[in-house]
Amino acid sequence: VKKVEEDIPDWHNDVCEICDEGGDIICCDTCNLSYHGSCLEPKLEDVPEFWMCPACRVKFVSAADIAKAKEYVNRQVERVQELRESIVTQVLGLDGDESETRPKKSRPMAEVSADPDMMPSTPKKAKRSRVDAQSPGRDGSG
Repeated sequence: VKKVEEDIPDWHNDVCEICDEGGDIICCDTCNLSYHGSCLEPKLEDVPEFWMCPACRVKFVSAADIAKAKEYVNRQVERVQELRESIVTQVLGLDGDESETRPKKSRPMAEVSADPDMMPSTPKKAKRSRVDAQSPGRDGSG
């Protein structure tokens, strides 16, 4: 009877990622890389229950930093919008009615073009009547 562990192949590398030798290696819990504790900088003597290799630490820390940066940008955008609304309220002297301080959403050009109320009015040209008869006074007759 085989142990269950022997039936399931280990997908981790059998050699250290740094020195390319086998032996007593530590397996990363988030990828298939393995390392000797003595090859790591700083050296790892006590293996924690969950361990990430240097490559995974860089990869996952970067992803966390990107997520934090996105959250920061979103917070700053919200603050700018709040400040803009506050300034509009103060400058225009509005009573704080939120519906008046919010900017109107833009509409697609096709939608604006189709709306007759949105089209600029074109002044109609005044009709001039042309006089076929000569005006009196040019040739002295009249």
